[in-house]
Formats: sequence, structure tokens, C-alpha cells
Amino acid sequence: MVDGSNTTRTRFSRPELARLAREQYWTALYAHISHRVESRHDVEDLRQSTVVRVLEGNSEIVITDNPRRFLLNVANGEIVDFYKRRAKDRTHIVLTDDIEQLMDDTEVANSELWPAEDIAERHQHSDSLRRTEIAMSRLPPLFSVPLLLFAHEGLSYAAIGAALKISEEGVKKRIQRARALLRSYLFSEER
Repeated sequence: MVDGSNTTRTRFSRPELARLAREQYWTALYAHISHRVESRHDVEDLRQSTVVRVLEGNSEIVITDNPRRFLLNVANGEIVDFYKRRAKDRTHIVLTDDIEQLMDDTEVANSELWPAEDIAERHQHSDSLRRTEIAMSRLPPLFSVPLLLFAHEGLSYAAIGAALKISEEGVKKRIQRARALLRSYLFSEER
């Protein structure tokens, strides 16, 4: 079928696209995903889940002018979902930069503590961690996902931007906004 833009669009059944993914685009899928995900194990899982998503689509027929591009777009969706799941699973992990600053503000030097005071300090530390976990859970995914990918996964702004399909500047702004929201949540609870 040809539309007004002189582009030939072809109809594919979902099983046919899955077969094409394995036979013609398997290496391209691996290369595409491995540029966005570090672990080879995760790359393999995402490549497989891309094929599964193709098979489980809503319609029986896919009409596309470029099956490779279609498959890479499905892979991009899988990559974004992967990072969102990973960030969601790690919301209980403490953000080191913000917690270290908070602990610096609230801790007493260990050398001056007696054993009873040491126990009090541990309770204070535990309370700070609990408050931070609560504050993290209040962050919308728009801000928490980039922050967790940066702080815990060690991904660069460029890698996060590629995974979330936003610019590096957008990543930087979301991380700054997330940190500002965390600080406001943490210090509003102190009052």
C-alpha cells in the first residue's frame, strides 16, 4: 500500500514481526539495547521481552514502512519500562548526596559519644533514613526515575536521556527539581 508520501507500508502479522526480529534484526536489537543498558544479562532479557511485546500487541496486524524501526521503538519502550521498574524497586535505597548532607547537619562526632549517646545517634540516623524513604515515595516518577538512575545506577545524563527519550538538559533539570523537592519534604517534616 502506498500513501500520499510515496512510502510503501507493509502489513505484518505479529508472529511474522517476531520472526523477523529473530532472523534479521537480532544483532541490531542487541546493539541498540546494549548502548542504553550496561549488563549483558539485562540486554538479553530486554531483547527477549521486545519480541514478547511484539507478540502480545493489541492488534493482530502491524502496518509499517520500516520493520527495523518499529522493532527498535518497541525495544525503546522496553528499556524505559526496565529503568522505571528498577527505579521503583530501589525507592527504599537512600540517596547518598542528600542523606550525607542531612547526616552532617544532625550528627554528633562519634569521638565525643558515650555508649548511651551512641544508641541515640543510631536512632536519629534510622529516623533520617525512614524520613528520606518517605520523601522519596512522595516524588512523582517524572522526577524520581532520573534521580535514581543518576544517583544509584551511576548513569550519565546522556544515558538517562536516551533511556527516557529526553534531552540531557531535561535530565539535569528533573534531577535538580527532585533534589529540591526532597529537601523541602525532609525539612518540612522536621517542623
